[in-house]
This record gives sequence, structure tokens and C-alpha cells, in this order.
Amino acid sequence: MAAKRMLYIDPFSGIAGDMLVGALLDLGLDLAQLQHELGKLDVRGYRLSARKVMRGMIAGTKFDVFVAATPGAPGDAGLPDPSDETHPPADGPRSGRSAPFGHELTMPHREASTYDGPRTEEETLYKAPKVDPSVFAETQLSAGPATDETVLSSGRCAAHDHGHDHDHSHDHAHGHSHDHDHAHSHGEAEAHAHVTYAQIRELIERSGLTPRVKERSLRAFELLAESEGRMHHMPPDEVGFHEVGAVDSIVDFVGACIGLDLLGVEEVRCGPVALGGEGGGYVDCQHGRLPVPAFATLELMKGLPIRPCPVAKELTTPTGAALLRALVRPEHFGPLPSMNVEKLGYGAGTRNDPSIPVPNLLRVAYGTLEAEAEAEAPASASAPGGGTVVECQANIDDATPEVLGYAMERLLEAGALDAFFTPVQMKKGRPGTLVTVVAPPEKQDAVLAVLFSETTTFGVRYAYKKRATLDRETERALTPWGEVRVKIGRLNGEVVSAHPEFEDCRELAKAHGVPLRDVIGAAAALYVRRPD
Repeated sequence: MAAKRMLYIDPFSGIAGDMLVGALLDLGLDLAQLQHELGKLDVRGYRLSARKVMRGMIAGTKFDVFVAATPGAPGDAGLPDPSDETHPPADGPRSGRSAPFGHELTMPHREASTYDGPRTEEETLYKAPKVDPSVFAETQLSAGPATDETVLSSGRCAAHDHGHDHDHSHDHAHGHSHDHDHAHSHGEAEAHAHVTYAQIRELIERSGLTPRVKERSLRAFELLAESEGRMHHMPPDEVGFHEVGAVDSIVDFVGACIGLDLLGVEEVRCGPVALGGEGGGYVDCQHGRLPVPAFATLELMKGLPIRPCPVAKELTTPTGAALLRALVRPEHFGPLPSMNVEKLGYGAGTRNDPSIPVPNLLRVAYGTLEAEAEAEAPASASAPGGGTVVECQANIDDATPEVLGYAMERLLEAGALDAFFTPVQMKKGRPGTLVTVVAPPEKQDAVLAVLFSETTTFGVRYAYKKRATLDRETERALTPWGEVRVKIGRLNGEVVSAHPEFEDCRELAKAHGVPLRDVIGAAAALYVRRPD
């Protein structure tokens, strides 16, 4: 089996869209190529910047998207003043499809692993060319002719900065911009139009991007719109993004997917995610004071493993969470797999506060996945379900059966999928009990807490494992004594297992004075099949 190109994301300090793009640039992604591919979208009035920065004692790449401010006030939105001669002159317009900035861009980007420049706070690797402010007369998101709905004003931007510190505005529904230190001010937030998810979807679908980039980008936007729609009780297609946040999010979503494509990444995996908000973090926005993590972030992270991080500020943004959901299959969340790591990349957020113990960086590992690692749990058409579980084990030789029985009850209440005891021979010839617990990865901490508090063990072994399951559903069997629920297992659509619910059978057997096995047999033979 050929080795597979893989990217492993380690969000030890959270993740935001621009941090992922920065990490890919740090790996060696060429910014000029990224800009060229982004030019296949009809999105104009922004520029890109990537620069080497220090976060604590670690160097990373900071990626920024600067969106147009009010003409005549070029510094308002974090844009450099046109009189700033540190920006080299433009090389002239690019031929072919109009690019967001209309200039061919070059940047001598160096990989993080070989960076040997001065250890200054920030070394600029790239700045966009000097341009006339009239370039920013319109920021247009339409793939076709401009209309009143698709032309977005370049006046003061509607990004509602919450004072977060990762990066620029990953605007989510109605401008809740759960992201960090965008250069734009609050300004006249309500005076600006929204761009809906439906409009953004049409923009991406009609672009010249590759099918894979389109698919991944659309999935990320769809997940974000669905989570916001649930928050605000509205259809996803109607979820609105303020204009600047929409440009930011498009560049982040599409840029990250382009970067993965250009680097040849075939599979993305991810470790547990730090969300922030520990100790009671809050952010102030248009809708008042809201808790950290953001509502949309927590919605997107449901069912995925998270990790503690001693930071009250927002670490993972809705944009970052949506990208993880879109790029990483649920069973591919877990520890670093058996891979050959070739390069490491670090994407930086804006915050650089020495009082916070965790550097504001996203780490990624790029390399090849060993064929043996894939063979540990091969994908199979005959195993449609499953995913990753954590298996926890402890050997105990000094607990009574009553204590162990109670511990099992608590383990199942804590979210374990299964728990069982196995007799074992322990050291010094003592008989003991091997306690085994199988649980979803996100329930690991709860399971460990029960094992340590309700048993006498001093240690627990745990490992992440793959499992295959039948497709399951519950149907009902109409027996001569009443109705019984039956668990049905299907393999490739065909019923291969039928198990009547014991409690239903027991109640009917007692109520009608018939043998329990007769009720179980009748239910298994007579269950009601759903029409195919």
C-alpha cells in the first residue's frame, strides 16, 4: 500500500482560519500561488500579507487579510497608508481573469524549519504592492454582473471585533465576528448589507477553483451556516455575514483548502482541540456580552475531542471549528499517528501576551502516513459504521464486588459505551479484576474521573482504537402477547442480526404467564420489517 500524504493539525492553543493558512505558508506553501488561485474567485478589494513573527520563543507565520476602508482614509481598516513607501511598486496588472488585487505577486517565502533570519518581533516576508485607493471602490462578491445585493460598500467595515486576539475577523452570522483583532472598527455596523450563505455558495460554485477545493470550501461554509442557523432559528441559506467578515471567511476557507491542494495533502487528521474560556472568559459584541467558547464554536465541536488549556480568552473560532469539521473525519481525531514527519509549520495569531502561558500558535505536521498505520483499521465496504473509541483499562486486586458493581453503573452513566470485568492473575499470585471501559474520545476525562474516584486503582492505561459496527435501527415485532422492540443490524443494507429487547420480553412473559424464551423467539421471528 502506497504511503499517503497527510497533514496532522495540533490545535494545542486553538485554531482559527488564518492560523491554518499561516501554518500552511510556514510549511512552504507559496503565497503567490495561493494568491493566483484565489484570483479565480470574483472577490476584490482586499490584499494578503504574510510575515514571520515570534510568539513567545517560537517563530511562526502570521497571515492577514486586509479589506478596503473608506476611500480617503486608507489607514482606517488597518490598511497601510498609500504614502507609505515601504510598499514596493506594482508590477502591473495580471493577464487573464481579474485577480482580487490585479497585480502579480511574489514573495521569497522560507520554510519555518530553515528560518535563520534575525530574531526580531516581526520580520515582514510579504506586503502587497502600493495601489491607488480607487482600487477599493467596490468589494464585489458576485460571480456575475453586479447588483444592489452583491456589491458591498467599501466604507467603514461591519466586522464586530470582540477584542479577541487570534487573528482577523472570521465573521459569523450577523457579524458576531468571533475572532481576533481585525483591523476594522465597529463603525456603522447596521448600515451595511449582509452577504448570505446562499450568495457565497453561488460565488464558489461558479468559480474556476478545482472540484476538491470547491467541495471542501462549501462544506466548511455549510457547517458554519448550519450552526449559526440553529443559534438564530433561521434557514442556513438566510444566514448573513457582514461584508468584511464574508471576505475574510471566504479567503480563510478557500485559502486553506487551496493550500492543502497545492501541498498535495490527501488526508487531514487532528488532535484534541483547545477552545479557551477556562475560568469564565467573555467577549463583548453587538449582541452584548457572550461567553467563551462562542455558541457556534461549541455547536460545531459537538462530539469531537477537546482539551483543557489555561486561557480565558477565545482560542478556537467558529471559522476554525468549521474548517476542522469539514476537513477531518470524526474517526481521524486523536493522537499523532504513526507517520513520517517531514516538515512542521506554525501559524500565528495576533496575541503575543507573555502573561499567558501558551504561545498563540497552531502547529501542523506534514508527512506520509505509514501503510501499517492505515492497516490497523482498514476501511471496508462491509463495515459501514464505527469510528474511533478510547479503551481504558485498570488492574484491581483490592476492591469488593459491590464496589466494582457500583463503579460499572457510574461508568455507564458517565457516557461509556461498554464496561466489563475480566478475571486476571496479578503479581504475588493474587487474583484480580481487569476493568475495561470503551467510550467515545470526548468522554475520556469523565471515564477516567470515575475510575480514579470509584475504584482503588492508582493508574489507568488507555488507547485509541478503531471499531466497525453494523448499521443499526429499531423496529417492532407484533407477538401474540404484545409489541416488542427489536434491534436490527444491517450489513450493506441486508439484515444480518435481530435482537429483541430483553426488558420488553420479560414484561410480556410475566404479564401473560408464558416462558420468556417463547416471547424472545416469537419477537425475533416476527419483527416488522420496514419497506426498502
